[in-house]
Amino acid sequence: ANKTLCFPGARVPDIHANLKSLAKNNRRYSSIAIHVGANDVRLRQSEITKDDFIEMLELAKTMSDKVICSGPLPQFRRSDETCSRLLDINRWLSEWCPKNKVGFINNWPTFRGKPGLFGRDGIHPNWAGATQLSKNLAHSLRAKKQN
Repeated sequence: ANKTLCFPGARVPDIHANLKSLAKNNRRYSSIAIHVGANDVRLRQSEITKDDFIEMLELAKTMSDKVICSGPLPQFRRSDETCSRLLDINRWLSEWCPKNKVGFINNWPTFRGKPGLFGRDGIHPNWAGATQLSKNLAHSLRAKKQN
């Protein structure tokens, strides 16, 4: 009874639009876990991106009592600016989510400095990285259900 949706290349507004579509069904979900990537940081609009996150996560909270945000992964082979922006968003989410009753998965300790978890592009996880990301999500969903 799980529904997994994947939107390669999506940004936060894209995920928000898809959540709006799901919300039209007026269905309550037992949990919603959203993994965010790095596609938003390339726009260099941190404050707008943060507002987009808030809007998306607040909508998700109307659809489920258990909302989890899986933070962005660090990247290899990217500029210092991109890495800095990703770290900034990750830090911000790590503070905003708990204050607003949204679970947060900090993927940085698992992935930072571990190029063996990424594909050749240094951005997307390889099989081992995807497995680790799945474990992080599963662990968080199990822990969230116990609360």
